[in-house]
Amino acid sequence: MKIALYIWVSFQSILFGGSVLFFKRNLLNKLLAAFFFSTGLHTTLNYFVRFTEVKFDFPRLLGYGDVFNLLYGPILYLYIKSIIDNKLDKRSYLHMMPAVILFVSLCVFHFTHEKINFMTYLSHPMHRVAIFSVVFSNILYLVLSVRIYVLHFKENYAVEKWISVWFTIAISFLALKVIINGAFLSSFYVVPKISAELRNVLVYIFISLNALIVSIAGVYTLRFPNVFRLHSTKLFKKKTDTTSSEPEPVDEILEALQRVLEEKRLHLRNDITEREVAKEIDIQPYILSKVLNENLGMNFNRYINNFRIEEAKRILLSPDTNDATNYSIALDSGFKTESVYYSNFKKIVGMTPKQFQKQHE
Repeated sequence: MKIALYIWVSFQSILFGGSVLFFKRNLLNKLLAAFFFSTGLHTTLNYFVRFTEVKFDFPRLLGYGDVFNLLYGPILYLYIKSIIDNKLDKRSYLHMMPAVILFVSLCVFHFTHEKINFMTYLSHPMHRVAIFSVVFSNILYLVLSVRIYVLHFKENYAVEKWISVWFTIAISFLALKVIINGAFLSSFYVVPKISAELRNVLVYIFISLNALIVSIAGVYTLRFPNVFRLHSTKLFKKKTDTTSSEPEPVDEILEALQRVLEEKRLHLRNDITEREVAKEIDIQPYILSKVLNENLGMNFNRYINNFRIEEAKRILLSPDTNDATNYSIALDSGFKTESVYYSNFKKIVGMTPKQFQKQHE
């Protein structure tokens, strides 16, 4: 069972990382792909070390898994930071230095110790330094990630629920690393007498939770593909930043909205949603809602219904549809039911469809 889980997590993580880059290669997606590639490669390395003779035949590979452990925290932190701040400077990549230092140290260690084996490495101070570094790094970046997210979440508004859930998935993975790596540290140096049994339990728990989180992340991105488009819009707007922030390009948004409705005739779909239309013009749904409310004094449904009524008026005045029923006109103009069509027509036009038709005979 454990072997199957290792193979599955390795395959899924690498496949997911490749899919992210295939979708669009921007900074955020590269960081996300790097995280899942690291997960896949790390799991693959752990599989060979735990279930094959690699640890005896190639003992110099031991310890390099901790390099991946030192990458998870910085990658997730930079991913969350770049979403919220919408940028990263070159100094941000210095967060990767601990992993680089450990990698170089392991190279030096292996080349300066000719007679190294599995037990030699486990009992060497280098192993202790690596484990303590991993636990400290995971805790540090978990705190930093939670801190930057919570601060922005409290100071800002209009963050959508699906974004909050995505952040929670990312932070949960890092929290899992903290718990498991802390438990591994304890099994080596706090309760070594039960370390073998404890480590076996921890291995099973760790790979099972890894499989669960990778699955959740994969399913969630299928449900909310906008996860791959987080670079295109600013997700948070400050509550107190109403005067100094750049105004939304209202005219451009309204023009793009009208153009996409006229060209693609999306309003004729009775199941069209605000999210889908916002995606068509590459903005967040809350921005579209805000523009319509603040500038046109109406919500999305009313705006769409105006277009539908215009289509209904065109049908009513067409000589080819003189005998069309209210029901067929309602469906053809994008309404779900005749009653909704009738009430909206009377509300917007100020008369019933029949009165409108007679007026224009």
